[in-house]
Amino acid sequence: MATVNTSAVTDASGIATAVITYPKDHATWAEYQLEARSGVTSNDPPTVATFFLVGLASDYTDKNVPPPGQFSPYGIAGVCTNPN
Repeated sequence: MATVNTSAVTDASGIATAVITYPKDHATWAEYQLEARSGVTSNDPPTVATFFLVGLASDYTDKNVPPPGQFSPYGIAGVCTNPN
């Protein structure tokens, strides 16, 4: 469900910024892997980061308002064989 810019360019320090976009209600519910390579035809191994998406701090400041994604956007089934 998340998307990432695929055309990041490194700066003078060799650092590129990846912009990851995702719906607020998916924060904390999915583990993602981001893979970066130094070039399309490079034989160098990719750099891989594994992480969970985070929510905005402002979505968690009011204890009386549940944050987006309080309940899984992927359903509430107790077992994997249940499609609901």
